[in-house]
Amino acid sequence: MPVKITHKMLAQRLMGTTAPSLLYQCPDQYTKAYIRNITVANVTGGNLSYSLWINQGGTATGDQFCMAKSVTINANSTTQFSLYSDIAWVLDGASASLMGSSSAANGITFTVFGTEVTEL
Repeated sequence: MPVKITHKMLAQRLMGTTAPSLLYQCPDQYTKAYIRNITVANVTGGNLSYSLWINQGGTATGDQFCMAKSVTINANSTTQFSLYSDIAWVLDGASASLMGSSSAANGITFTVFGTEVTEL
């Protein structure tokens, strides 16, 4: 089966609210996203915290979907989650999503890089 492979920035978002928000969702049922890097930047002068969730079936953010919960990030700093070689966080299909939250509105920016693979 032929596929289209697109390496790209999947998401970049300054969190405008403290509520969990959608960072990336596969565009359709034929697409899988392979997330290889997530950069978290605290753009404020004070320490903040963030959380991340991966859910294959929607946008719920329960503990069963959590990959980072209330992690502290120092003022004006960044941290990265990076996977190398053939390893990736995989989102499979139209309802699969990556969610994020910040302890302060307009304080955390998430940037997500990876690959979309779409069945043609």
